[in-house]
Formats: sequence, C-alpha cells, structure tokens
Amino acid sequence: MRLLGNMNNTSLERVAKASTWNINQIEQFLKSAILPARISCITTEGYPYVMSLWFLYDAHCLFCSVQKKTLISKWLQKNPLCGFEIAGDNAPYKGVRGRGEVLITGAVDNPVLPSLVDKYLGNRNSPLAFSLLSREKTELTLIIKPSWMTSWDYSKRMVKSS
Repeated sequence: MRLLGNMNNTSLERVAKASTWNINQIEQFLKSAILPARISCITTEGYPYVMSLWFLYDAHCLFCSVQKKTLISKWLQKNPLCGFEIAGDNAPYKGVRGRGEVLITGAVDNPVLPSLVDKYLGNRNSPLAFSLLSREKTELTLIIKPSWMTSWDYSKRMVKSS
C-alpha cells in the first residue's frame, strides 16, 4: 500500500496497490460522479446493511445527509466503521470502493443537504427539494473519513467495436 498523506490529522489515507487509479484520479472521480454512494454498516443484531445515499466529496471525506430517526444513523453511532462504493450500474464498469470511519454531526452545524440537492436535483425548486430542505432540524451529516480505497475501470476492455 502507498501511504498518501495525513487526513486532517485524524488518520492516514491508503490506496490499494492494485487500484486502477491513483489518489488524484480517485478524488477526481468522487468529485465529479453524480451517483449514489452505497454505504454499508453493521446492524445492532450484527448483520451487514447497505443503503444508497447521495454524497459529496471534499477535503478527503465523503459527506452524506440522513434523518436522525433513520436506523443507519443509529447503527453508525453505535459502530462508526463502514464500507462504501460509488459505481454506476451500466457498462463500462468503473468506480471506487473503500472503508472508513463515520463522524456524525447535526446538519445545523454542518449543512450539506442544500449542496446535495443542487448536485442531484439540479435546483431547489421542486417539491422533493422543498420537502428535503424543510427538515434541517432533524437532519444529520455523515462524514466518512476513508482509511482505505481502491478503484476499477473496465472501460478499455468494454469498448464497443464498430
């Protein structure tokens, strides 16, 4: 593994040796991808659980937004270790997956939902956007600090012949 630097004095970021992309390419993909992140955690019963969430990538972290009452927020408060994957469902297959630790803050202190709405809906004028943005007091921000990441890109293998 290549050690790629300090993440705000909290943990070292690592990219797998077999990763197709380097850290700069991974970060570019994460900043530009308009795909949901699949976040995994462990339930209180000890089972794995996966949930798709909108995300932003900034300052070497993934930022997601959930309501306080969601089970995933309760499970991550109890056990902050998680896995994640950001990848499309259609060919050519490419993406990033990894694992990390989640810090949960109130959205009032760290609001990301307006930026998520802008990224995924394009504007704040729809009924869905209005509904999402009206619940700020009960919104939580998940800050995922990756401790390990890898990537894959099968674009060259999956080029259509003409």
